[in-house]
Amino acid sequence: MVMRPINRRCFLGATAGIIAAAGASLAGDPPAPIVDPHFHVWDRKRLRLPWLDNAGALLNRDYSPGDYRDAIAGLNVVRSVYVEVAVDPSQHEAEARFAAGLCGRSEAPVGGVVIGGRPGAEGFANYIRQFKGNPCIRGVRAPFPAGRSRESRFVRDLALLGELQLSFDLLLDAGEMAEAAELAKAARGTRFILDHCGNASCAWFAPGGDNSAADRWRKGIAALAAQPNVACKISGVAENGPAASATIQNIAPIVNHCLDSFGPDRVMFASNWPVCLRSITIRGWVEVLREITAPRGKSFAEKLFNQNAVRHYRLLT
Repeated sequence: MVMRPINRRCFLGATAGIIAAAGASLAGDPPAPIVDPHFHVWDRKRLRLPWLDNAGALLNRDYSPGDYRDAIAGLNVVRSVYVEVAVDPSQHEAEARFAAGLCGRSEAPVGGVVIGGRPGAEGFANYIRQFKGNPCIRGVRAPFPAGRSRESRFVRDLALLGELQLSFDLLLDAGEMAEAAELAKAARGTRFILDHCGNASCAWFAPGGDNSAADRWRKGIAALAAQPNVACKISGVAENGPAASATIQNIAPIVNHCLDSFGPDRVMFASNWPVCLRSITIRGWVEVLREITAPRGKSFAEKLFNQNAVRHYRLLT
């Protein structure tokens, strides 16, 4: 594989070199259908996102379903999953109803949503039960409560998600993976989905990188992958760390370790748009993953870019 640098400068220009090469090999063929199980939109007049105050000008603006539609133009993205955007907790229900309303609309191919919530908190069971049977709501995401995940109420709430046929997205770092693996073992009936390859930094894999952090992350991925009810989104890698370290050479070890650990049936491409724009476009990320995974064959690509997300999120057909 030819290792090329990727950073904000070249990828916001749509990764011209990689895309041109891919286009030449696929000349005349329509792009294979893609499912994107992780995108965000937000309207600051409708919902309060406290983290945007310190996010910089790129993200501290509104992003609409129409903006997302424009970002995926030409990629044949046939279904997508909206993922909660860390609103003020008092607005969880308002966000859930807004997000559910995105399904079936013409602006973007939304087939499911992952809503915010706080398992383990007073009233969570009543909160989540009100969405029972909603065909659009597919799961819940919350920051991982390190040190609290063994609390009985938290485990019960995670088990309840499984009973309601909802998943739980794991938003965590390497130091929390072992604990999360124990949680997945305790709530075997619930499907857990690890976001963003466990937030590994491609800077760890650059020359002179942090080997101890990389080793801790590898062990954490292995612990989670050992639980059969955990899957992994291949996303968030290029934008997690300094843009200068976002090269295919530094990204490939992260992607390949996740693919090898979780296997072909428990990994899925995801864009993390618009947060990905810190370093890369959706088109750029698709082409990077296609290049890294090309040796694994067409069947693997179909699972990674489409089938696994449909199955793990039980998406609308």
